[in-house]
Amino acid sequence: MGRQQQFLYMQNRWRWLKIVNQGCVDGGKRINIKDTVTKDDAVYLCDSTVNGGSKLIQSGCVKDGKQYKAGDAFEVGKYWFNCTRTGREKVVAKAAGCVNGGKRLNDGDRYFENDVIYECTIDGDKTNVRSTGCVQNDGGSVVERRLGCTWVEGQAPIQYEWACQRDEAANSAKKVQVRCNYNVGGGVYNVDPGCYRLVDKDSIGCIKDGERLRLQTFQGDSAGTSASGAGLHAC
Repeated sequence: MGRQQQFLYMQNRWRWLKIVNQGCVDGGKRINIKDTVTKDDAVYLCDSTVNGGSKLIQSGCVKDGKQYKAGDAFEVGKYWFNCTRTGREKVVAKAAGCVNGGKRLNDGDRYFENDVIYECTIDGDKTNVRSTGCVQNDGGSVVERRLGCTWVEGQAPIQYEWACQRDEAANSAKKVQVRCNYNVGGGVYNVDPGCYRLVDKDSIGCIKDGERLRLQTFQGDSAGTSASGAGLHAC
């Protein structure tokens, strides 16, 4: 084969060769096209570009070590999220609401637990559960009471005044008995904890028993003495 023929042969051979993109490189690691890699709380896909190249684009979310595809809704603890695409190359886990008893709640939804009212709130990318009040059980019906409210429960003549108070230690709320009420003869006698009042010939005392109150009636000529003996003082 002469030199001219050799040159033409090599020239045609190079025409048959071309560079084919096989994937992406991230931190020195080769990633094939359509393969994924996890980093920075996201899943990245090695995707082809229009010019025959390739690049890493976000294709999913990572939360607590678990991967989720764009469009997935998932739960983590007492909150749930949406893995949402915000652009062709951007995917983020957006706070969607709270979870209680296996039920997903949206922003503003409320639920009752241990006579406390809780509300699910979303502020930007932060989800929170806050206590907003207490539950009064009124003859089988439920009445919502705001923090700071007071109300009366119980059948006459023995009734108790309740208050809905913030529980700072638990970052919640709680129902607290604050006073005994003696409802008799068309009148209501308010009796504070630790004291007693004379009603006709009886002494009506409000005894504190742990976190609960107990209204007790002392009768007879020595009713006042009996009430004092129980550790009560006159209101």
